[in-house]
Amino acid sequence: MFGPSVLFQALAYWVLVASSSQAYQAADPVAISTLAPYNTIAPPPASTPRTPITLNGKSPKLPKSGVIQPPTAGHGDVWHPKAGSKFQIVLGQMILKLDHDTPLVPDAEIFDIDMFHTPKEVISELSRRGKKVICYFSAGGTETWRPDNKEFKKVDVGDTMKEWKGEHWLNIRSEDVWRVMEKRIKYAYDKGCNAIDPDNLDAFNHESKRGGGFKPKLTKADTVAYLARLSNEAAKYGMSTGLKNVEELVNDVSQYVHFAVNEECASMDNSDGCGPYQKFLLSGKPVFHIEYVKNRGGNGTNVQITSTNRSLSRYGTAELEALYCQRSILKGKTPLVAKAADLLRGSTVIKELELGGFTLFCDGSTAITQVSAAGAENVDLIEDKPKGGSKRGGKGRSN
Repeated sequence: MFGPSVLFQALAYWVLVASSSQAYQAADPVAISTLAPYNTIAPPPASTPRTPITLNGKSPKLPKSGVIQPPTAGHGDVWHPKAGSKFQIVLGQMILKLDHDTPLVPDAEIFDIDMFHTPKEVISELSRRGKKVICYFSAGGTETWRPDNKEFKKVDVGDTMKEWKGEHWLNIRSEDVWRVMEKRIKYAYDKGCNAIDPDNLDAFNHESKRGGGFKPKLTKADTVAYLARLSNEAAKYGMSTGLKNVEELVNDVSQYVHFAVNEECASMDNSDGCGPYQKFLLSGKPVFHIEYVKNRGGNGTNVQITSTNRSLSRYGTAELEALYCQRSILKGKTPLVAKAADLLRGSTVIKELELGGFTLFCDGSTAITQVSAAGAENVDLIEDKPKGGSKRGGKGRSN
C-alpha cells in the first residue's frame, strides 16, 4: 500500500503535467509537457497475473518449464545485457568499417548490426575489443535480397509490407519457416554474435488487420509462441534474444527475452509512449531506444536536428532532445518513473533514417562511426542485392 505522502505527490505530478509547457501547447499541433521532478511520480502498481496464452486451444510450443533453460553449447552462459547500457546501431545498407587499426567510435558497450551484411571479421574485431554484438535479421518477413530467401515456400509468404518494397509477411506457424530460422540462428552463432534481434513480428496487429494475409490470421498467441521458440533456440548457442518494437507484447514475452529494441516510442503517433516498458526496465532488462531525425547540421557539440515526424516539425533541437530523452513527454502518453526513465535514457540513440554512423546521445555527445555501403564486395553471402527496394535492414514501425 502507498502512504498518504506518496499519493499526494502523485496527484501533484499530474497537476503539474496538465498545466506545464503552455508556450508549446499554444501554437503547436502536438503538445509537449515538461515532466515534473521524477521523484514525484508514484511507483508502478503491482502486477496482475496474466491469462495463460493458448494457440488454437492448445498451449504454444514453449520451453517445458516456461522459462528459458541455460544453453548446452556455444559461447557459454546466455548473455544478459544490463539496463542503461550504451549502444550503437548500424543497419540498412551500411556496415561498420573496422579493422585492428581503426578507432572505434563511439566506445559503446554494445553494437547492433546486420547479421548478413556485416563480415565475420568485423564481429570478431568487436569481440576482441570487449564489445557485445547483437545481430539483426527479419524473423517474420521475407527480404528478397537475402541469400536464403528462396528457401521460403510460396504458401508461407503472405501480404506485401507496403511500407517496404521486397518484403512480405511470413507464416510464423509454419515448420518450413522455422527450419529457415533455425539455420539463421546457427549462422548468427557461427559469425560470433552474442544475441539476435528478430524483426517483423507485428503482423498480428498490423493496421491492415489481415494478420499477414494468412487463413487463419496470425494472432498474438502465435507471435508469443514463436518468439519464445526463437529465444529458446538462440539460448542453445549461448545467445540472448530481444523483442523488436511491438511493445504491447512486452509483458507477455518478458520471461523469454533479455532486452528490447524500440523505435520511436517517445514520438510515435497513436501509442502509449515508452510507458509500456517501465516494468521491463525496472526488472533490469535494457530497452535499446532509437529516435529518428533528419536535416542535421553543425558538428561537434553544435548539432541541429529536426524530427522525421511531421507533427513535431515545429520543434527545435532542444525540445526534441528533451522529448527523445524522456525529459519531457508528449501529451497523452504514459510517463516513466525516475529510475526507468534514467535507464532508458542511457540506452537511447538519436539517428538518421538510414541508420548509418551518425549518433546523438542523451548526454549531449555525438559520434560518427565509420561505415561503408554494403556493396557486393563486402556483403557476406549475399546473392541478390535489393534493386531499388528497401534499405532498412531493420527500420520498421509496429504501429
